[in-house]
Order: sequence, then C-alpha cells, then structure tokens
Amino acid sequence: MQNKHYLGDDFYPAIIDKDTFIAAGREIRRRSTKLGRNDRFKEIPEKKAPVLFRFGDITEYFDNPVKQAEYLYILIESEVI
Repeated sequence: MQNKHYLGDDFYPAIIDKDTFIAAGREIRRRSTKLGRNDRFKEIPEKKAPVLFRFGDITEYFDNPVKQAEYLYILIESEVI
C-alpha cells in the first residue's frame, strides 16, 4: 500500500483513492511505532540544486557553433550553498 502507482498515472489505472492511500500510510506508521520499528521508514534527504554558477574565462573561439557551445558549456562551474 506504499506504491504510488496504486493512485494511477499515465500508465497505470488507479485502484485506490488518495484518501485510502494516505490512511494506509498512517496506519503502517502507527503500527511500526507501536512495534518499535520506526527505523524502517527513513526520511528522504532533500536534494539541493546548485544555486550559484560561475563562468570561466573564454580563451578559445570556434567557427563551428556546436563546438563553441560545447566549449562554453565545459566552462560553467557550479557552487552549491
């Protein structure tokens, strides 16, 4: 009852409604707490995207726009804060 495909998506038809899905998740967590098995449900770490980018010095120029774009792309450096 923890598979989100049960709610339906572009490929799978919905076999339960959202309220039932949420209630089942709550019941699983309640029973896990009662049995002391909370370590099985770990929080998913939040992924942080790079928020700052730095562009290196342009030292080469190409006549081919694809090669120029590839070159410029490798000059991008990201910094995660």
